[in-house]
Amino acid sequence: MYTRLMALALSFLFLGGCVGTTSSLSITTTGTNGAPEQVPATLLKPDGPGPFPAVVIMHDCSGLGPRSSGAPDRWAGELVR
Repeated sequence: MYTRLMALALSFLFLGGCVGTTSSLSITTTGTNGAPEQVPATLLKPDGPGPFPAVVIMHDCSGLGPRSSGAPDRWAGELVR
């Protein structure tokens, strides 16, 4: 699991200079059964040429559905500002 999270973090780091301010994308990783698995992601970065530090934010226990606390979006907005 740790290896997949590191790969996801590095993907964001390397994609940071290649996308606009907000981009939806998915990262392909290997699931627990060995089959490819798509992980949805959103990349936000400040305006300007950078370079910018990379931060990976994961949801809290409330998830990302309709009953989510919204914490990932709030933190992302603060960090982009």
